[in-house]
Parts: sequence; C-alpha cells; structure tokens
Amino acid sequence: MKTLTTLILVFITFTVFGQEKQNSTAKNTETLKKLESFLKNYEKDVLKHNTEKVLLLMDKEYLSEQHDNNLRGNTKQFLDEFFCGNLTNKEGFVCIKFINVTQMERLKIIEKENSFIVKYRIVSKQNEIETEWDVSMQTIEGKIIFGLIGAVG
Repeated sequence: MKTLTTLILVFITFTVFGQEKQNSTAKNTETLKKLESFLKNYEKDVLKHNTEKVLLLMDKEYLSEQHDNNLRGNTKQFLDEFFCGNLTNKEGFVCIKFINVTQMERLKIIEKENSFIVKYRIVSKQNEIETEWDVSMQTIEGKIIFGLIGAVG
C-alpha cells in the first residue's frame, strides 16, 4: 500500500509541476513574441530616423530622468548619446549620431528576472559598434509594456 501511495504522490507531483512549467513556457513564449515585435518596431523607427516614435519606445522613467531632467529636453543629444559602444575592431569607444545610423543588427537577447538585455551591432558610414541596452518590462492593466534603457549619467 505504501508503494501505491508513493507512486500516486510522485505522479501528482510531476503532473502539477509539469503543468506549471508548461504554463511558464507558454507565458515566456508569448512575452518573447511581444518583445520581438517591440524590437522590430524600434529597429524600423531608428533606421527611418523617426525621433518621435523612438522616444515613445523608451522606458518612461528613464526618459524622464535622462532626457527631460538631465538633458533638459535636448532630444538630439539624448539620442546621439544613446548609440554609444565599443568599436567592433576593439580600438575604442564611440557614439554614433542617431541621424547617421545606417544599419543595426540584433545580436542577442538575454532574459533577466523582470527585464531583458539586448545587444546590437550599430553601423554608420564612419563606424561600427557593439552596444547593449536594458529593456524594462511592466504589466499595466494586463498589457505588457516594454521600454528601452541606456546609460545613466
């Protein structure tokens, strides 16, 4: 009888935890699809140099702190400093002006507990860099909201 009880408990445990993992995976898959869509829109807007749309994709707290407060609303400076990183030839750190971005390639998405890190290769006529940004993730009224976060300072 003990063996039967143990087998039943093991079966129930695997069933319950297996279901939780499936639900978690389904949720993560849905979140990653939404993130993918968010990043595609971001890439499209950057390559079109659409300042207004790019600003709408920034994390609201980050935008308020960096753009509105630190830079006093200087959008050109904010965006020009957003596209900074290490040269791909490993010979320095530079910023590419927003208006000069000609290509961008997503290299990697790293999932964190409540956010993501995205790594990109950014190209202009003069330079090619690798950079990374955080992507915040909030759920507001049942809807997932992403926002880009760059360097602070």
